[in-house]
Parts: sequence; structure tokens; C-alpha cells
Amino acid sequence: MPITVESSIIMKEAIPVSVSAVAQIKVRADAVSIATAAGPFIGKPDEEMAKEIAKKARSVIEAAMRTVLAKMTVAELTSNFDKMAIEFQQYVSPELAEVGLTCDAFSIRDVKENVGKLESLDAPKLSAN
Repeated sequence: MPITVESSIIMKEAIPVSVSAVAQIKVRADAVSIATAAGPFIGKPDEEMAKEIAKKARSVIEAAMRTVLAKMTVAELTSNFDKMAIEFQQYVSPELAEVGLTCDAFSIRDVKENVGKLESLDAPKLSAN
């Protein structure tokens, strides 16, 4: 299931940015993970269970995104999406595994800031990624 997140983050050089991203999340295939993901919602309608799992995943993803991006500069973010994605996966994988989930893909959709740092870096249009 795709999870879209938007978060305001203070980057390493104290520049506030708003980041929009999407992560592809699914329940891990092993029996223990399925039970872990679904266990708290047994007896609830499937739609409610899916919403609650998505809510839990969104919370983990937002925290991971803030943690990873807070350690990066704006220049690092705009010049090396792969580095950010790798660090994100390293951080988020064990967190999601604890609740029976996994992240198949993560992509930053948009980065906005009001300081002018992106323009000064001649940053590529992020929405094209």
C-alpha cells in the first residue's frame, strides 16, 4: 500500500524544509510478521484494519524521514537522492519489522523551503522524480 507523507524538517544547516514523499509498504510474508501486523486488529473489519496498519506505518515513516533528513544538508539531499533512500531504508526497516511490515520503495516527491537555498544550489525540479 502506498503511504504518502509530508513533513516539515529542520535540515543539518538549520534550514527548514517541507518534504513530501511516498513509501510502498506491505505486510511481511512470514507467519510471525502477518500475526504481528494483524494481531491488534483481529475481529475488526478489513477496511478498519488496513487504515490502522497504514496509520502505524505512516508514523514510523515520518519519524524515519525526519531522523535521516535532519542529518543531511540541503545540498546533500538535492544532489544525492540515492544516499537518502539508502539511509532511510537502513533506519526504517527494523522499525517496520517490529510491527510486521516492510518498505519496498521510498521516493521523495517534493522539497520546498522559503530561504532560497534550493534556488542558490540550482537544484533540479524534484517533482519530476
